[in-house]
Formats: sequence, structure tokens, C-alpha cells
Amino acid sequence: MLPINKIVLDEKLALQALRFLCQGLKPGETLSQVTNLQFRTLFKDLLAALHLEQLGYMPYSLRRGGVAAAYKQGTSLTSLDVLVIQGRWQHLPTACIYVDAGLQSMAQITHPPRALALCAQMATHFKTASQKGTRGMRNMS
Repeated sequence: MLPINKIVLDEKLALQALRFLCQGLKPGETLSQVTNLQFRTLFKDLLAALHLEQLGYMPYSLRRGGVAAAYKQGTSLTSLDVLVIQGRWQHLPTACIYVDAGLQSMAQITHPPRALALCAQMATHFKTASQKGTRGMRNMS
């Protein structure tokens, strides 16, 4: 069984961000000092800022949405067997429940236009802030 604190990343931008965040960490230090309650509060505040609070997203939505999106992509690297291992599910039926629920949600959810615009702006800001070199940082105020 994999340790709880282990994740597997193969997305280039996510790996860049993780490397940046880990710079200067000493052995045994954690990436975040945020408690579970603080994370849930931050998640709720982020949803409110993006006008997504009415859609019922919860922190576990990240896991469900991630596995559904990876499965929908359908590459050889995202077979259900690989996703079960990466998602740390012990049973294939449990992973299938997550995939099915995520795919159903993806097909049914309609995001408000204002929320989509804010999410696109934040994605652009994240990509800009994550790149070093000549592109620089964009001010999002």
C-alpha cells in the first residue's frame, strides 16, 4: 500500500509548480502548514471568489474530477488500472464509482459565464506566474 502523503504527477506545469514550491525545504518539512480545516475554509473562499459556490464543489471534487478528466483523456498512461494505483484506491469498484460520478458531473455541470471568465483569468495568471525568464509576471489587479 502506498503512503498517504505520496502523489504521482506527470503534468509538466504541475511538476514545475511543485519543484518551485519545494525549493528550500529541509528533509522532513511539509509543503504546507495548513490544517484540514484551514484548507476547507480556503477552498470555500476560493469557490466564492470564483462564483462557483452554488455548484456544490467540495475538496474531494478535486480527486473525482481529476480521475474523471484523466480517464476521459483516454491515453495509454491513464488506463483505469494506472488510475487506481495513482489514486491510491484499494478496490477497482471504488475507483469506478469515482470515475462514473466525475464523468456524470462533467456532462451535467454548466458553469456561469462570469465564473468561466474568472477561472480563465486565474489559469492565465497561474501559467504566467509559473514561468521564469523573459515572459515575466503579469499584474492581475
